[in-house]
Amino acid sequence: MASCALIEGMLQAYIDGELAQSERVICEEHIADCPTCRGALRRQARVSVELFEVFAPCRLNRNLSAAVLQHLPEMDAPPSDVQGLNWRAKHPLDFLTRAGRFVPVAAVFLLVCLGVVLHSYWPTEEPFAGAIGVVTQNTGDASRVPDEAVTQELAQVKTFVKPGERYLTGEGSMLMLALCGPTQIKMNENTRIRVESDRQISLETGQVWLDIGKDGRLFKVATPSGKITVYGTTFDVRVDNQKTTVTVEEGQVMVENHAAAFGSLSMGEQAEIGADDVALAKRQVDVRLATGWSRRIEADREAHDIFTKVILPKTEPLELLGQETWSIVTMRQGQEPAPVKALVFEWKQSRSSGHCAYDIYVSDEKMQSLFKARVLQTVFQNGRRTYEMAVPGGTVQNVNVLHVQVVPDRSVGDNEVTFTKVSARTS
Repeated sequence: MASCALIEGMLQAYIDGELAQSERVICEEHIADCPTCRGALRRQARVSVELFEVFAPCRLNRNLSAAVLQHLPEMDAPPSDVQGLNWRAKHPLDFLTRAGRFVPVAAVFLLVCLGVVLHSYWPTEEPFAGAIGVVTQNTGDASRVPDEAVTQELAQVKTFVKPGERYLTGEGSMLMLALCGPTQIKMNENTRIRVESDRQISLETGQVWLDIGKDGRLFKVATPSGKITVYGTTFDVRVDNQKTTVTVEEGQVMVENHAAAFGSLSMGEQAEIGADDVALAKRQVDVRLATGWSRRIEADREAHDIFTKVILPKTEPLELLGQETWSIVTMRQGQEPAPVKALVFEWKQSRSSGHCAYDIYVSDEKMQSLFKARVLQTVFQNGRRTYEMAVPGGTVQNVNVLHVQVVPDRSVGDNEVTFTKVSARTS
């Protein structure tokens, strides 16, 4: 069996595909049995990938041989220096001694030239600086439009994703992106999205499947009809004919439109909503059938490795969201429910700055949406411990139980408060 020292000398040639068939077989058999060499191969492959990406802008894409040969002057054959040849043959040490005097000067000159060339062509910014993800698959003619650009270019696998970029798929093409979180996004054909950040995208048209990682922040999908807010789940969104259809494969999502209609969907549920609809209608569906298209696209292995080695290490772990749901009974035994004029929030005292805001979703006992409101981060400053929020429109009437969902929004701050009580004011 080959030694580790021998295999280590063959690793780079193995990565570059330069080994003969017999050498490749020996190398693979040794790597399969040796954890040390297997780890060395992974590390060397990672370095090769990073070097490939770093020097990508400097790569020469054309052959210069013909152009160089055309500009070389024709030279006469030098006269034969017979006497000089004879002398150098008889005095080899003298010749080498005199020639060796020029070696330090030549070395310094070469180093200076190399430094000038590297300084001229060295990229001023790493290609993954500011990146929040990687294109992990492209089947077809999917395109990418950089932020503020007007021209499209091919969305090449293993290229980095940055905020503000648009991605488009055409007829018969699909695309897959991996974002911090980690979040996996699969785009069906004839789809157009804009990546706003690592926790928000805009779906302009078409269909996407998302697997959202729980990193302590909300993930939002904006559509022409409204938006979808998720806390870590797997779901499908389709936009067509001015309607947004949401199908939940796992977990829970909050769907709302521009007319303030909203509703929570759980596993196996689907809802369709337009911008002006006043209610969200849910239905049970065969999720595997509704999302079957997404299983036709899988991540490229090398692209996924780049994502896990370059993008994921930059993701800072956060605490999970403190989402809370409170139920408030508005009636007493034998009486009609009292009209609710306001909601009163109480929390433990907190004097620290950098508070997050909260979105408040209020539903009735049948989980039909009543209204949505927002508690700004300024409410929690200066040692305040209570806040009364008036009901939009005046009052809520004929409702036995209010379900109040309190969802933190960390886009304005990270510090959460601990709510101790949510109650209703009826007078």
